[in-house]
Amino acid sequence: MEFAAQSYAGSSRKRAVMKHLAAIAALVAAVLLAWSGPARATVLYQPADQQITGNSTIGSFTAYSGDRVYIGFTMDWATGSVGNNEFYVLWFDSDPSQNIGVKGNEDGSGTKDFFVRHQSSDGGAYWPQELTIPNNSRVVGLLEKTVSGAGQPYNRYYLWVNPTSPTCPPPVYAVNTAGDTVISSLGKRAANNNDTVYFRDIVVATTYAEALGSWTAPPYVPAAIFSAADFNDLNTGGLRNQMGGSGFSGAWYGSVDPQVQAGDLASALYAKTQAGNARSLIGGTNPRHEYRALPSPINGEIWFSCLLRNNASNGRVGLTFNPPGGNPFDGQGTAFFELRGTSLAYDFGTGTTTLLPNLAPLGQSTLVVGQILLNYSGANDAISLWLNPNVLDGTTLNDVAALVQAGNDFADAIGHLGVFLQTSGSSFDALYLSNRGTSTAFFDVTGVQYFAIPEPSTLALAAAGLLVLRRRRRRAA
Repeated sequence: MEFAAQSYAGSSRKRAVMKHLAAIAALVAAVLLAWSGPARATVLYQPADQQITGNSTIGSFTAYSGDRVYIGFTMDWATGSVGNNEFYVLWFDSDPSQNIGVKGNEDGSGTKDFFVRHQSSDGGAYWPQELTIPNNSRVVGLLEKTVSGAGQPYNRYYLWVNPTSPTCPPPVYAVNTAGDTVISSLGKRAANNNDTVYFRDIVVATTYAEALGSWTAPPYVPAAIFSAADFNDLNTGGLRNQMGGSGFSGAWYGSVDPQVQAGDLASALYAKTQAGNARSLIGGTNPRHEYRALPSPINGEIWFSCLLRNNASNGRVGLTFNPPGGNPFDGQGTAFFELRGTSLAYDFGTGTTTLLPNLAPLGQSTLVVGQILLNYSGANDAISLWLNPNVLDGTTLNDVAALVQAGNDFADAIGHLGVFLQTSGSSFDALYLSNRGTSTAFFDVTGVQYFAIPEPSTLALAAAGLLVLRRRRRRAA
């Protein structure tokens, strides 16, 4: 409250009243300040740079039980190589509680290195891209309570490496329902360490911006990639840790299921063919993922295709984009599609699964062709799915049933994919993905020259954020 000084000549009484009112205003301001309390600090702890050796407490800070706490540091690994289970981490409130850092080559079972975990027993979640040396990556973690409250556990631990935004590249996360409810100290641990590794510019904070610190991401320019996996160059048995295909980074990783089986899926509706040993994927008893990282995150116009088949009504098979990862490898996130029996289930950014019945007959291969228009920095995205389009008949995809969803921002970029299956009667095959420009990308995933889509009316519906299912037009006899 502000009072302007005014002159009240010859009236001492009025001047006294103004002084009295000013005193009241000052008292009210003091009370309001006391009620609001001091400004809440966003930085909880900021220690000196640390060489990661041994196993010890770095320091303590005021106990914190808020719903979200971030941690950030810059890796400084100048020389050497990443060995199996070479281990450099920071921990909250006694090791092995809530680790973030490096566990080389997935403890010898794979090729990934950066990871987060709640406890040594939960396996954790690994960043899709491998660590290269020399390395100066900025690593950011978010320890979160999905149920708000001081007594609730921190049950999700998110991980970003070199993020350009909170959603690009998208984070992975580990899940554990028995996490700590309060944190008050930070420590470090190294094991099986052969090299000199420092974590610099460490900060524990309540905001993403503080955890990111002064690190600035390089300009984000997605590379042009064509990724292909028909599994015909793999051995039968577990998919995990096998390489094969092209246009990916590192090996497949995740659950012991899905498995590689003999035999291909096929479709006469497009021109992609397979060579070599006939192979495809088969599910297991529980819904499970295998993941594969792209060479770098991509956005813009992306085309993809795959073949899916369910033999039973309880079968599930599909593709996920940026799945969260982490044991037991069943989380689909909010960007996926799958066949559930004969129905199509999908979600792209809404958090609610939509189910469209009776689109995929049991015992038959279903060709899925998709187009994603993925915008950067929070803009709305669009995705189109075509089930069993005949791209060989010379017509346009407007003449084929298409699922169009617009108006949701489900990602800034796609950094890794997941194949998702359940039951031994569910099969996945012939995954292709490309962002090499409309004509080339469409040819990459279908083997057919591109023809223009969509119709102007569809563009108008997409701009309005509507969901449309376009049915095949019947041609006149």
